Amino acid sequence: VDIFYTHKDSILSNYFKLGEGIHSLSFTSDALGLVGPEGSTGSTAAFDVAEEVSSHSAEQYLLASTFTKRLAMHLNGVQPAELMGLQKKLTQEFITETSTEDSGAES
Repeated sequence: VDIFYTHKDSILSNYFKLGEGIHSLSFTSDALGLVGPEGSTGSTAAFDVAEEVSSHSAEQYLLASTFTKRLAMHLNGVQPAELMGLQKKLTQEFITETSTEDSGAES
């Protein structure tokens, strides 16, 4: 399992504890996507992508070179350049689909 996190995510830093606190008044942990895992993680790898991801953005995570390199490693032999093209295409499709859904909600 790979974990990617950034301390620059204002949604997780401002609202995660509030949302989780609604379910448990004693909840005090920060979001995993904000601070990464604590202590030993065994076979889990954690990557601070704050240099590449500056907000609560799936698009920024998908386009981060750290993510692309790890995905290429897991896919055995797929080159990062090929993944970047695929990621950009999927990201654009996601944005288009999300925009279409948002437009329909306003109708």
